[in-house]
Amino acid sequence: MSRSKKIILFTFWMNNIEIPLFAIFIFGLIFSKNKGLMAAMLALLLAVLLIVVIQFELWYLRDRLNVYKVRSIFCFTDDEREKEIAMKVHSEMMISFINGFFGSVIMMVGAWLFNLSAISIITCFTVLWVIYGVGINIQYLYLWNKFDNVK
Repeated sequence: MSRSKKIILFTFWMNNIEIPLFAIFIFGLIFSKNKGLMAAMLALLLAVLLIVVIQFELWYLRDRLNVYKVRSIFCFTDDEREKEIAMKVHSEMMISFINGFFGSVIMMVGAWLFNLSAISIITCFTVLWVIYGVGINIQYLYLWNKFDNVK
């Protein structure tokens, strides 16, 4: 397995851990007002756990997989073929990001038309963004495998 494939699989699984943790953290914040100290402590515990998971991911990428520039889109590519695959995948992903943005705008207009409360809007957006985040993550892995296998 190539280094870039290891990096993509590692970040795929880490994102699948981080996205639900973040959603549970948001729900803990939302419902801590109504449920008291226990929900607030759970939200704080999840925030600390999320920070530890993110720090582990950055450490593993830096020390085990030798990725030093995490902000670059080519941080995990080693040759021109992988850069070309990364560009194809990122151009396809931009379409999904634009669709997600417009979907969020439509949802916001719907929330405004139905006079939803702030808690309901935040809950709907959190559920939408968890589904969207996991879907984007799966789509990224699928597209990478699809373009990587094209000869």
